[in-house]
Amino acid sequence: MATTRETLKTNLQSIAKTAPIEEMVQAAQQFKNKADALMKSQLGKDLQSSLAGIKAATIENDYGTTTVDGTGTAFAESVPELAKEVVSSSKSALESIMGTTVSNGNSHEVATGNSPKAILKSLQASTGKTSVELGSVAAQFADPQFQADLTSAIQKGEEDTSKAAENFFSEVGKFTNKIDAAVGTDANNIMESLMSKVDGTNKNKLIKLSEGTFSMDKISELLKIMSEATPAANALATNEIIKLKPDLDRGTVEDTVAGVDTSVSGNLAPEPRSKAMGTSSLPNFEIGTSAASWEDQNTVVDTPETSRERRAEAVFNPKKETTTTSSGPISDSTRVTGRVAAYKFDYVETYEELAADFYASTRDITEVVVHWSATYLNQDIGADEIHEWHTQRGFSGIGYHYVIRKDGRIQRGRPIDRTGAHAKDNGHNNFSIGLCLVGGYNCMTGTPNSEKHVSGASINSDQIDSLDEFLDAFYMVWPGGQVWGHIDVDNKGKVDPGLDMPEFVENWYTKYNLAKPKDGPITPEQARSQFTTAELVSQNQLGARFDPFA
Repeated sequence: MATTRETLKTNLQSIAKTAPIEEMVQAAQQFKNKADALMKSQLGKDLQSSLAGIKAATIENDYGTTTVDGTGTAFAESVPELAKEVVSSSKSALESIMGTTVSNGNSHEVATGNSPKAILKSLQASTGKTSVELGSVAAQFADPQFQADLTSAIQKGEEDTSKAAENFFSEVGKFTNKIDAAVGTDANNIMESLMSKVDGTNKNKLIKLSEGTFSMDKISELLKIMSEATPAANALATNEIIKLKPDLDRGTVEDTVAGVDTSVSGNLAPEPRSKAMGTSSLPNFEIGTSAASWEDQNTVVDTPETSRERRAEAVFNPKKETTTTSSGPISDSTRVTGRVAAYKFDYVETYEELAADFYASTRDITEVVVHWSATYLNQDIGADEIHEWHTQRGFSGIGYHYVIRKDGRIQRGRPIDRTGAHAKDNGHNNFSIGLCLVGGYNCMTGTPNSEKHVSGASINSDQIDSLDEFLDAFYMVWPGGQVWGHIDVDNKGKVDPGLDMPEFVENWYTKYNLAKPKDGPITPEQARSQFTTAELVSQNQLGARFDPFA
């Protein structure tokens, strides 16, 4: 039984509440502070710098910070801890010999690194004093904000960073043990372990296979091996199972192991596709019937908004008056004022409804050409506005068949049975579906030099999800179809849709375009020629539009 996203989310939230995350973050910060206190130094920004009787011998790059990386060298010149008092008996003898007064001074010179840790170790070796006794000297070289951390580290015997690391990773171990206890250890991946705990499908398969003879610990161990999802891991798991229960048929064991999928995606119930699609204004059984109201540029549009005028004002005339260098489709003439009639630019509600649109088409289709609307981030436009723009440009109404709005909803445009007006060059209107993503300028209206912000980054993740749904349905109905971006088929230097569509479909669906875009679209016959008769029959049974005997 697949697990819903909501169930998985609830379990994750429960673990987050009980896991000592704050304590772990605090321990990590303390370790970092101690490491910085020991390894970064205030000494070494220049050769003239001297601190606590120790002078820098090399210069380190400070990158504008309080301290430098403690990788340089220094010399101890007048450190009190190195001063040696001459005993009175020796003092008199020396003064007699030298004929001058003898004072206390350094017993010897000391070369050292410039980090607090190096200075501490050098002084320890030179004086025989403990790190605690010399802690106040070393602390002077640390960043002021970390001096207390250095003192704490010295008092705990952590002046050797490996000791601090050991203590830190001991805390990490305690943390991971608590997480393992919460999510289980059925996989190397925490999310997969949690999914196994929540779902239980894979465990039940092994319980059934072993007839209840395997302990839960052993089942977790086997699932962890299988979670690697490699032939070697599956072979190892198979051998382990047969070793534990020799009477099992190897073929049965291999089939069971092959059927275990520990991935999150493999055990997660799919979301209803309609969530990204939006709300349809037509019942499913009436799909395509509104196309009869389409009259090209004379089409009168029935839009759901109560005031088209107010909506147009909000979209095309931001409150702040600004100018833009863009040549985009923004002008006073694009305002719409209360048109009401029969045709609706309604929304696709489900994946199945979209596939039904495609399957019901009576026009030969072999490709999708993807565009963008050349609009700004703050322009929430759809098929209605594009219909007005295209009509004003002399087109026979909106040139695209579908529009993916900024919230991910897929809106119908020109009826799919009508040839589009979006990719005239090289004849690509003939067999194509025109799809427009709302976007183009990755900036707000009025941005100076907005042409410098033309970018695929203007297309958001909701739109990409719906693009995925759209193309998935397209390939189901037309398995031999092709997908291009406007940039691929245009001869005039267009750059939309800001995505490399041939690369997109190759990576997402393992699909490859058959022809070169400038050679024009492929015909239905060419699309069918990619498959054997048996393959065409199989695809036709699965819902593909290809007639295997055409």
